[in-house]
Amino acid sequence: MADVVTFTKDDFAGQGTANTGSEVSATKGGVTFTFSKGYCADESLRCYAHGALSITASSTIEKIKFTTTGGKTGGLDEEVTVGSNSYEVEDLASQARFTEIAVTLGEGGGSGEGGEGGEGGEGGEGGEGGEGGEGEEGEYSYDYEPTEVTTINIAATNCKIEDYTADYGVVYIELSDADDNWASLEFIASSYAGALPAGTYQINDSETEGTFFASPGGDDEYDYGCYVGIMAGEYYNPYYMISGTVTVEANGNIAVHATSYHGSTLNITYEAGEVPPVDPGDLATEGIHTLTPVAAEATGAGTFETIIDGIQLNWEGAYYETDFRVYANKTLTVTAGAEIVKVEIAGLAKAGLTPSVDNGVITVGESFESETTKSDIEDPLIVIEEIGASSVTLTCNKQMRAAIIRVTLSGTTGIEETLAEGKAVKVVRDGMVIILKGDKSFNAFGQRIR
Repeated sequence: MADVVTFTKDDFAGQGTANTGSEVSATKGGVTFTFSKGYCADESLRCYAHGALSITASSTIEKIKFTTTGGKTGGLDEEVTVGSNSYEVEDLASQARFTEIAVTLGEGGGSGEGGEGGEGGEGGEGGEGGEGGEGEEGEYSYDYEPTEVTTINIAATNCKIEDYTADYGVVYIELSDADDNWASLEFIASSYAGALPAGTYQINDSETEGTFFASPGGDDEYDYGCYVGIMAGEYYNPYYMISGTVTVEANGNIAVHATSYHGSTLNITYEAGEVPPVDPGDLATEGIHTLTPVAAEATGAGTFETIIDGIQLNWEGAYYETDFRVYANKTLTVTAGAEIVKVEIAGLAKAGLTPSVDNGVITVGESFESETTKSDIEDPLIVIEEIGASSVTLTCNKQMRAAIIRVTLSGTTGIEETLAEGKAVKVVRDGMVIILKGDKSFNAFGQRIR
């Protein structure tokens, strides 16, 4: 009976370097496994792309079976027939994550020669086996990244955020500049509340909650994980981030400092207040709209805070999918980094609403009658004017359900003039629409547009 020597990640405990890799090696049962760019992680032995793999034995290796996880096979066949006392891969096509490597030893292995990676031990029938080196569908490579080491700086003016936590457990963030260079980031999260909490996050391949996923490379169609795209004529060159940090500030600023696969330095900065004007056509077809309230489960009563591009809302009440609610005798505070000229609120309220403010003059819309009448932003429920300050607090004697808030800052114009100047802003976040007039712009999904 043939002997089987099985390696697991425990045989390489403590070896290697995360993200970049270094030599890992183990010997047992007369078999030595060595990889030049490896790392022993919690769940597997990670062998990074373009490393060299070697398995040698004191007797003939009949076959090797590779058991992997996470779809990371390195482009290797699950099982290979060897027929000699060594098996080598000089340049691993993509990252492999081994949970087990079973090496079957024999007495000789036959005299056939077969093709590369084929079944030579059976006497020449292995000529077709060499095709495994091309990898399976979905395998990635770092081959697309330029090998010349350089420093890349991107001053992004555009930030797009997409929530795919329900489907894939990630939040996608794209930062781009006026020349269409960009950084694509994948934040691993089980849920997303409309903004990343302020803090500094690691870029690595641990795939754990609260980290940014280091890039495993790309294929002929896509690039994956965190990477930078630099335009080069009609095409772009990807730089794959394998380590680094992403810092998010409370005001929405983002700073990325990372190292690429081939050692290039990647610096990306995004300042939330610096957004170029938009083409009026981008928003003209959308206009300003309200949302139709639907039944939704409240997130619970309490104190809430939302900060979008420097406009901060604090209120006491509840948060629904289609509106937020300021409870009776509770407050809503709007704070901005500039003087607030006007605040307009559309939505519903209990009959008998007579709100008050600490700054400015307040009026309740003429069309408002009761909680069954929902106002429109062009005929709002509440208008606060002559504020003359960067903050205003509204106190409601009856419950108010705000679906749309429009904030006019000092130095801006009405919506028609603003659109005519090529500037307009609209935010939709969890069913709540916030429209800011000025030089900051979002699309209908609360994502920045240029």
